[in-house]
Amino acid sequence: MSNPTLGNPPLALTLAQVKFNTVPTMGSYSKKIQDEFRKQLGFIHHDFEETSTIKVSPQRTGIEKTTLWTSCAADYKTRLVMRDDFLVLETIEYPGFENFIPNLDKALGIVQTITEITHITRLGFRYINRIETTPEKRLEYYLNSQLLGFQFDNIEHENRVSRTEAIANSKEGLLRVHCMQFISDSDASKNPLLPPDLNTRLEVKPVITPNPEKYAFLDIDHFRDFDRNPINIDIPDTINHLDRLHQVGYDTFISGTTEEALHEWD
Repeated sequence: MSNPTLGNPPLALTLAQVKFNTVPTMGSYSKKIQDEFRKQLGFIHHDFEETSTIKVSPQRTGIEKTTLWTSCAADYKTRLVMRDDFLVLETIEYPGFENFIPNLDKALGIVQTITEITHITRLGFRYINRIETTPEKRLEYYLNSQLLGFQFDNIEHENRVSRTEAIANSKEGLLRVHCMQFISDSDASKNPLLPPDLNTRLEVKPVITPNPEKYAFLDIDHFRDFDRNPINIDIPDTINHLDRLHQVGYDTFISGTTEEALHEWD
């Protein structure tokens, strides 16, 4: 489904995720997969990362080490991230869904052909918008009031972070909307470029909001879990489902922002 693409959107990062049945031997396939990413997609920069995650279960709690295999486009603006049970496409320069999703379509086809994955366990689409302000145009100029929460504007305080969250079941999955607010600091190292739970090797643009104005992340995450009842992999159907997830995310963005903001970003 096509949506109008803003000429200057506030997007900092856009991600699409497909989670599938675990491939225990993914490491043995990784080089072949990355080589196909190079040949078919032009993703020419390849690497791997070792990560650690805390796993909690009724049986035990422990630290599990995993490997991520990454492939970047030549301009380092778009990246594929693969684990033994998922594939993520992320970009800092979102070209609209119709131009973004074909890379995931092709990449998932490569992974399926080489590893013979059979089931999907999760699909997700996430927009991270960073709303920067000026003394003349504050957050309420860009975002609707229900996202902003209590502002502490006339109260002396030290807390410089606030957050609102809303969760709803849509027809397509679970929709989470977070708005996280910060105050820019003269020490740029203290200004998060993305929400704390996100990490990317892509070069996210720095915060340019003048000190000490506020800025915010409008984080729209729409996903569907199939853990209890995995579905057979069908790539066209998978892409269509991601399109529907993205459509609700787009409508949520439009609902949460002001007409003035949309006009400025157009």
